[in-house]
Amino acid sequence: MKERSKEFEQLRIDQENKAREELQGSGLDQLICFTLDNFAFRYLETSHTKNIQTEFLGEGIYSVHSFELEPMSALKIQDQKAKKGIVTLAKRFSSTKGVGLKVKLELLCDTSKVVNGSGTIQCHAVINWNMDNDFEDDIDFTSKKSVSYDFSDILDLRNKLALLLEDVCTIF
Repeated sequence: MKERSKEFEQLRIDQENKAREELQGSGLDQLICFTLDNFAFRYLETSHTKNIQTEFLGEGIYSVHSFELEPMSALKIQDQKAKKGIVTLAKRFSSTKGVGLKVKLELLCDTSKVVNGSGTIQCHAVINWNMDNDFEDDIDFTSKKSVSYDFSDILDLRNKLALLLEDVCTIF
């Protein structure tokens, strides 16, 4: 029985080491893109924005975004600050029944502080209703939820990334 336990433990260690090797280099990029693409499908796709793909913005930042054009859908957003702002914005479009309203929804992962399989990742969910200024980042027209996660083993990040994104996506 002890022999089987040792074999099982060695198999687990071998699999973890193999997974760590796969996450080195472009493996982390693939993990982030794959996970963000899945969350985009779940949280960001709208009737007007389909098949969203993650973009690498440089400096370790990955982004995926969409635009909500339907006023009733935009008003279903959970975040109270964003909801107030969107209500104010929607009132401007009452004569057109909402045609012209545009709200940007975005997920970001910042891996700029990740070096050699350890470091800190920051995940952000952003709602931006600053359509008059081309969605410039303005505290009065943006609501953001962020979380940081420190890790010393890349496998910890692999196992935790979806939970981190799930947490920030609660503002949607």
